[in-house]
Amino acid sequence: MATTFLKKRLLDLYRNNVLPRIEALHAEQIYQGIFTQQCRAHAIDDVFYPVGAAASYSLLYLLTRALTELPVKAVVELGSGQTTVLIDRLLRDDSTHVAYEQDAMWAERINARIKHARVLHSPLAPLKHEGVSFNGLSNVKLQPFDLLLVDGPNGTDHHSRYNCMPLVTANAAREFMIVIDDADRPGEQETIRDLSKLLQGRGIDFKLNYLHGRNAQAVVTTPAYRAASYYF
Repeated sequence: MATTFLKKRLLDLYRNNVLPRIEALHAEQIYQGIFTQQCRAHAIDDVFYPVGAAASYSLLYLLTRALTELPVKAVVELGSGQTTVLIDRLLRDDSTHVAYEQDAMWAERINARIKHARVLHSPLAPLKHEGVSFNGLSNVKLQPFDLLLVDGPNGTDHHSRYNCMPLVTANAAREFMIVIDDADRPGEQETIRDLSKLLQGRGIDFKLNYLHGRNAQAVVTTPAYRAASYYF
């Protein structure tokens, strides 16, 4: 009886913890291959290193496809890095792209690699939105966007990367796309739940999906950007 119970526990552990991780890493390899093809197709130098804390291949694949297939003209990034460089390579001349970065040295480094976008140093500070206190980027301008990429600042246990909430609240447009990286973490999950409630309260027709590679991205789309919900 004890042996049967132990076998069941081990099987459940494998199914719920080990197998999903294996599948996610296998998916990351697939996205790596697709992204390499995308770089060739769009004449982009493949100077990207999706390891460690950097953007995953799944995120780079998603952004490349969205920026080349969907009507994205205004991009706002929370955080900066390899995604900033990629977006800068892909956006059209009549587009706008601004990123907010907590680390001054990193912001300077990324600015040196881009031609059209701006990376603004935005120190961390205690902030509050709709009664929720969070540690966030201090000087984020409330501006319209077609694509909001949430990959900064550093994650927290609660209300992580909550700077996206005031941005979405202030965005009068009803058509847009939001991507939240590291979406499987508890702090990001709290923010995603609040974001969903906000969109529901505004009567926005949105769909929430998750893309799984080396890490997970939450992908929110409205009808004009709905195709991105079926990229994976």
